[in-house]
Amino acid sequence: MRDGNRRSVASFYNPAFEATISPTVEGGAGAGGEYPEYVFGEYMDVYAKQKFDAKEPRFEASPSY
Repeated sequence: MRDGNRRSVASFYNPAFEATISPTVEGGAGAGGEYPEYVFGEYMDVYAKQKFDAKEPRFEASPSY
């Protein structure tokens, strides 16, 4: 659903803030780059600041690949 305004983020229990979260090469970034990589700490900084705001600013703050 590329035209919708939904963003799913793969995450793990208590990853390091420096951890890069990304799809596997087989079905994700390596297969066309549809889904971006995230540095967990950077995403959480944005999320914590905008948690109760509308979704759109979070999408705009995330890198668009």
